[in-house]
Amino acid sequence: MNEINYDGYKAVLKGKILTISKIGERRHYTIKEKNNGIEYEQGSEYFYIRTEKGFYYQFKMEVNDGFIGDKYSDDDEFLDSFACFTFGE
Repeated sequence: MNEINYDGYKAVLKGKILTISKIGERRHYTIKEKNNGIEYEQGSEYFYIRTEKGFYYQFKMEVNDGFIGDKYSDDDEFLDSFACFTFGE
């Protein structure tokens, strides 16, 4: 899966570029590592991009137009923040 829609958010992974859109604004994030596309369960506010480098990205589409992305090891240990943006500000 390379595209999802959730509560006004649209997330598209095209090549190495992750584009997040909401309320007419767009943000672009580069996923440098080889990955398996977007992993998403319908209706969830979270989605994931798993890499082949021993870690994954977890993204959250918040109800107050905030978007958060963090990096975790494959053992679910927090490694770093990757994205943080509030649409409409």
